[in-house]
Amino acid sequence: MPAVTLVPINVTPGNTTVNWAPTTITSQMITDGVQVRFPRDGKLLIIVTNTAGSSKTVTLKAGDGIARNQGNLTRELEGYTGTWVIRPEPSSRFKDRDGFLQLQLESGTTGTIAALQIT
Repeated sequence: MPAVTLVPINVTPGNTTVNWAPTTITSQMITDGVQVRFPRDGKLLIIVTNTAGSSKTVTLKAGDGIARNQGNLTRELEGYTGTWVIRPEPSSRFKDRDGFLQLQLESGTTGTIAALQIT
């Protein structure tokens, strides 16, 4: 199946009325991966929190851009509370031909994931 698409939530600095909630990580996300469309305007933050009882690995995959030779970006998140706030820059390293970023979650990862577009 295709990767699960996570839609970025628009956030404006200084706006205190933004309500956003992260998405619960599902088994389909672990099996098929997660994709996030890279915004044309603004900056993107991806926040992954691991609530599993052990450490889990999250990988932001290299895309098709000119900087793809820099490779994947991988982080091990601690069990129960491990959080990774990702600012995927430069986009030429991570964005694929279709304008998406691809994330892979290790089997057994539980917790939440969110994408925020800062405009």
